[in-house]
Amino acid sequence: MLTNDGELDGHRYLSRAAMDELRTEQTGKTKVNDSLGDHLRHGMFGHDGAYGTDLSVNPQTGMIAIFMPQCTSGDQWSARDLFLKTATQIFPK
Repeated sequence: MLTNDGELDGHRYLSRAAMDELRTEQTGKTKVNDSLGDHLRHGMFGHDGAYGTDLSVNPQTGMIAIFMPQCTSGDQWSARDLFLKTATQIFPK
């Protein structure tokens, strides 16, 4: 549904306007790249968790990436970025 603009199996669950809002920066002049879905990064939108969990949706390629570490050292963010970079290379479309 998230990669198909709010539709799944021929049924619309979220309007196009709602999907546009999920993919639109909502933080004004702060430029922290957060949307209603939480993050906007590298053409993807999704949600981050405090300990490094991440759901990233790429509406252009249809890729959904789920990363589920439980890390408090700070390394989770570089590991997440490497995971997303690798996933994007392996699954380009």
